[in-house]
Amino acid sequence: QATRQRHLFYVPEISGAGAAIYEALCTAGDVTAMVPGCPSITTVSVARSAQFASDVQAFIQSEGLERYRGRIVPRNSGRSPWVTTVDLRLAQEIPIWRKARGVVSLDIENLANLVNNDWGQIRQVSFIYVAPVLDVNRIATTGCPGGAASCYVYRPRAGQTGPTPPVTSLTALNSVWRIQLGLRFEF
Repeated sequence: QATRQRHLFYVPEISGAGAAIYEALCTAGDVTAMVPGCPSITTVSVARSAQFASDVQAFIQSEGLERYRGRIVPRNSGRSPWVTTVDLRLAQEIPIWRKARGVVSLDIENLANLVNNDWGQIRQVSFIYVAPVLDVNRIATTGCPGGAASCYVYRPRAGQTGPTPPVTSLTALNSVWRIQLGLRFEF
């Protein structure tokens, strides 16, 4: 059964007591490739862990999380991209007979998307705004950075080798242009 992670992200410091331990597990291919004279599993694990640590730091930088180093990212601090739409309505009144008249209207919703398919799209982090980036545990051990009594241990999510960036989805129905022609009679 899959669990939903609803924990806020702790952004580790580069070094010192607020730093984290990065662990990358060896793959089945690494284990079967071990033959006499080749690097040990420990050497492969250290290399993968160093790459994973580098990937986490690149993720932190790309997502603009550096300002939260050494603390937990505040709730509701992330935002989906801005959306700008333009709607257009054209209407013409037409006299019909005596006091009766007609109104012909043309409504174009999301005109920007009609001009360019990349404009006016609504993209947001999928419901329920949960974006598990990596697996993390807080452990008490003597091997923590900076001699701390406890520290965070970061690992890639199952089946991943680095941080999993948040997935945004496109709200298709509200992201496409629509045209409506209307006719109204007034007596």
